[in-house]
Amino acid sequence: MKMFFVVLCMLFLTFQAYAQVQKGDLITSVEGNYRKDNRESGVYTNSTSIQRNLLDVGGMVGFAFSDRIVAGFGLDYVNNKETRTNRLFLADQLQMEEMQLKSKGFAPNLFLGYYFPVVDRLYLSSTLKVSYGKIKSDFGSIYVGREMLNSEGLTSLDPDKNYARGYSGSSDADLFGLSLNPELTWFAIEKFGIYLGLGGIEYALSDWDTDNSNWLISFSPAYWTFGIKIRA
Repeated sequence: MKMFFVVLCMLFLTFQAYAQVQKGDLITSVEGNYRKDNRESGVYTNSTSIQRNLLDVGGMVGFAFSDRIVAGFGLDYVNNKETRTNRLFLADQLQMEEMQLKSKGFAPNLFLGYYFPVVDRLYLSSTLKVSYGKIKSDFGSIYVGREMLNSEGLTSLDPDKNYARGYSGSSDADLFGLSLNPELTWFAIEKFGIYLGLGGIEYALSDWDTDNSNWLISFSPAYWTFGIKIRA
């Protein structure tokens, strides 16, 4: 059995994969990812919940400078919707706030990809992408306070303890991104392929003055992308 696996590995290492990516090719890619998640934190008397829906789609056009190296440009679109809820008990009062946040924007990018042939028609690739764009956000919030019922089941009409207020606003932010993403690409036919993005490492900077930035390292299926590639 061990000899069988040794022979199989030797055959795999010496196998000449059928090359689909060739020097001079123009490769067009379209990909997307949709995530929906719910998060809760805090305790019963002070709790916060966030419900989020995030759509991330994009397209890229690249030129193959060799059978393995592709470089080009693209455009990403992000649409994020969040509902944030906070509940706070303070002595004889309950305070609640719910905020609706919507963010969307476009981010042009430049990328460099490296394709490594695994087996016939199957590639393992990595893509380094640099992007910069504008994100516009709109929010609306409702803030409510209510006095708790006393032992007689009554509450006062004190406007300082029973109230409802609303807020709204908008903002624009620059967004700089840098990412390194592994992918699996399978060319079903000579000119058409499908691919699966396997997450990766991302860095995002949204405020140059305050250095408001974050790193994300995740290979979870929630961050996988699905797309198609067309060779010309």
